[in-house]
Amino acid sequence: MYYPFTFVLEPNDVSTVEVKNATNSTITTEWTFVKSDGYILMWKCQSPNTDSHMHFEQSNNVSLNTSTVANLDPGTKCTVNITSYILNYDHGILYGSPFIKALDKPTNEEGIFKSKSWLKKIFEHLFNFNIGFVFM
Repeated sequence: MYYPFTFVLEPNDVSTVEVKNATNSTITTEWTFVKSDGYILMWKCQSPNTDSHMHFEQSNNVSLNTSTVANLDPGTKCTVNITSYILNYDHGILYGSPFIKALDKPTNEEGIFKSKSWLKKIFEHLFNFNIGFVFM
């Protein structure tokens, strides 16, 4: 970005971030817009699944104050590190202070079925009897 009539020595630091949306496999965040040319994001995510093949670290470079981390397992919790930067043609890239936050909302845990009632219906259909007392 070009800032007319402004001499920028360093980028401003990000000070807040919040989860705007979460699905079964993504988390979308938004943070306070600061004067910068872009943001470097580093994600560290922990899947609740012990046999997961999910990539636990992801990074990306964005110019807007929103980003989505994808290919997550349901129930995954993430920590995000956001660093603003500016392109200073005399001194190269100048970085702001990193802002690190453990996100308060994981990916959604519910899958295709939203309750255990689907399992009850399958058992009742397969075995032709009512097992409602098991899943109450």
